[in-house]
Amino acid sequence: MKKVGLSSFLVVFLFGLTSLLYKDQHKNTLKTDLYELTVNRIIQFHPNEIQSKLMRWNDTIKDYFILDCSLTSHSDSIFDSGREMMSAYFVLNDRQEIPYSFKGTTVIGSYNTQHKQEYSQKEYDKIWGKAFPAKTSSRAHVFGIEVPEGKKIVGFGFHQKKPTKRTYSELIFEN
Repeated sequence: MKKVGLSSFLVVFLFGLTSLLYKDQHKNTLKTDLYELTVNRIIQFHPNEIQSKLMRWNDTIKDYFILDCSLTSHSDSIFDSGREMMSAYFVLNDRQEIPYSFKGTTVIGSYNTQHKQEYSQKEYDKIWGKAFPAKTSSRAHVFGIEVPEGKKIVGFGFHQKKPTKRTYSELIFEN
């Protein structure tokens, strides 16, 4: 067996550690020429009895999640971030894809009714608007998602007109 010097070992160890840290740092984030979207947290939401009846939700067969996201513009001009958000899809642990639906806004609204709203409506509107300002950032509860009971969200992306331009990122959260 060949002996490895301490300096060689340290170089290999530090390179491996750096690679792992760099790799994990870029999960949960989608980067394009225009923007970078990062999922900061996934929050599981349990609607109360009144909300369940009002929205006709069945918490025994569905789980509800809120995605806390940051959007950062790299563009020198405004862009339609709302159109991008509407093209979102989410991948579950069984590899099933769920497209974003407008039902998610009721999930976020119900969550914010039960809990103190962390971010201003202005931030949410900026992310979902037609004119996201150049070279700025915003953070909000962007997506509300309903998934089959027991399923976990393991990835997200955006559909594009050209399938080759489709984006995807793994999520490394315990949800």
